[in-house]
Amino acid sequence: MAKSKRALVARLEEDGREAVKARLEEQGYEVSCAATGAEALSQAREEVPDLVFVDGVLPKLSGFELCREVRAIADPKRVCVVMVLEEGDSYGRGRARAEGADVILNEPLLEDDFEEVMAVAEQPNDHVDDVLTGRAVKRDRFLRELLKSGPSKSDPMVQKISDPLTGLHHKEFMTLKLEEEFKKARRYGYPLAILLVEVENHDEVRANHGKPTAQELLLEAAGIFLCESRDVDCAGRVDEARFLLLLPNTGLDGARLMADRVFQQVCGRKVRAETAEVPLRASVGIAALPSADVESVDDFVERALRAMRTASNMGGNRICAWGDAAVAEHEEA
Repeated sequence: MAKSKRALVARLEEDGREAVKARLEEQGYEVSCAATGAEALSQAREEVPDLVFVDGVLPKLSGFELCREVRAIADPKRVCVVMVLEEGDSYGRGRARAEGADVILNEPLLEDDFEEVMAVAEQPNDHVDDVLTGRAVKRDRFLRELLKSGPSKSDPMVQKISDPLTGLHHKEFMTLKLEEEFKKARRYGYPLAILLVEVENHDEVRANHGKPTAQELLLEAAGIFLCESRDVDCAGRVDEARFLLLLPNTGLDGARLMADRVFQQVCGRKVRAETAEVPLRASVGIAALPSADVESVDDFVERALRAMRTASNMGGNRICAWGDAAVAEHEEA
């Protein structure tokens, strides 16, 4: 007996989940449902589905992040990812394609939409390497275009809070956002973490290869932060070659996982100069709440800064967290 096809439906509204479930069951799928991205990912890890039908906006883990995670654990030969977005969400459409969505639909769903889904889901894919390469190129191109375009000229508010080079938030906005999240964490006992990331070879690259290549290095780093951040995170450029990642509701263990993800991407990235390829190098410092000896935002940032400097002084291109033995030893020296 042929193995039945499995579908995973992750939609915010119960009516939406049930409607899609009913249509897929008509097509012979065994369907499981989830109300959050985290729940859907847990189900996908237990048994990889043949079809994933997901909203772009979900609590705990966005549809974009879910799409990326499913691609990481699944065989792309047989998994079809369908993402549902609001009408006119051009950014969401670009990001969905970049993250590997096979079909992108708009609300409200129409009869023809399910015909399109079935046509794609039933199509065999005999060119896995080409598909993976195409997705990686598409994702990199999307991020590059997004970052190089900078803040939207049609949105003055976006311009006011954005760094003109990278399109990430600027230092002033990050300072206000950090103060806001710090107050929440202290008042309600929420965990909070920050990563300070220094592109440590920026000055060297600028001296040897020129300002444009050094800026490409910063753009490459900014693209990584944008790509790896969750929807609830906040990333900004706070100095010439220094970035801050603000991670709400995240403790030290979660911050380490995020730092590892960022660092794995950093280690594999290079930018092309006139005569050579220049690798991206970075030192990462982590600080997290709750912490008994942190009384202010300045204390919090200082701990991340000291951890980052320890990483740099140990040879660079590594991660250190406040509380690590290496940081303590460096402080005592």
